[in-house]
Amino acid sequence: MVLRVTDVRAPIVARVKTTAQATNIRIASERLPLRAAAMLLRAVGESLRVAHVRRRLEQEVAERRDRFAWRFGARWIPVDDQVAHQVRTVLAAAHWVTATTEADPAPRTLAEDSAARG
Repeated sequence: MVLRVTDVRAPIVARVKTTAQATNIRIASERLPLRAAAMLLRAVGESLRVAHVRRRLEQEVAERRDRFAWRFGARWIPVDDQVAHQVRTVLAAAHWVTATTEADPAPRTLAEDSAARG
């Protein structure tokens, strides 16, 4: 039996309903080979016997990293900001699930929080 990419992809594509979902699939399709190449690079080691493999993997990681950054506008976000955003997301989800009245205050957005911090 031959498995074609279209056989695997068709059910996923049929379920994609939003731009965010499509973008998430695109990001995953770029990140997986990048992560695999980076893990191989770490596993290869520094031996002279594998220097040519190491050079090729370094080139592969650099090219994939640059393409990912270019396609998705990837940029460094300080860890504190990442954690704050994740906490706000969890709190917003909890608020959405548990809110019973309109008097419940809505959590701030990332932009509102950044503006409040100055």
